[in-house]
Amino acid sequence: RKWHATPRNQRGNCALCVLMHLLDFHKSIIFTLLKTGKLWRILMEIQVNGYNIRYKISGDGPKNAVILQGWGTTMEVYDSIKNILVDKYRVIQMDLPGFGSSDEPKEPWGAKEYSDFTLDFLHEIGVKEAVFIGHSYGGRIIINLASREDIPINMTKLLLIDSAGILPTKTK
Repeated sequence: RKWHATPRNQRGNCALCVLMHLLDFHKSIIFTLLKTGKLWRILMEIQVNGYNIRYKISGDGPKNAVILQGWGTTMEVYDSIKNILVDKYRVIQMDLPGFGSSDEPKEPWGAKEYSDFTLDFLHEIGVKEAVFIGHSYGGRIIINLASREDIPINMTKLLLIDSAGILPTKTK
């Protein structure tokens, strides 16, 4: 059994402990449930392409909204945007590889690698259609995805906030 320590150092038999015990068979996903108002926010960790990625899903709307963070930030920075969307959307946020609590890439990545990874992550959690919101480097990832001819996800709307662009290929 998995237990957590209470303030008095006693065993706690809370719903989270029971859930963690039930999910102990699947070591690659860690759930943390937090009651925030009328919604449960789920913090999770999943392994994608050999990287442990921390992410959360908030809200229970019929449509998905994916928020991609700016360079050097964590997903929590965008909780104010998430809070506006949770009544109408299922909001998906992640710490990109190398940021927050997610694993560092094994070698330096550019927009293409982060874009490929974003598609792999969304595939792993079963997202086929979403509104995309990107700040700074997150916007660069979205621009890279939207410029592709064959993309396995339907990008229904794009919202770019102070987004970095894509550099054109240099000619000689």
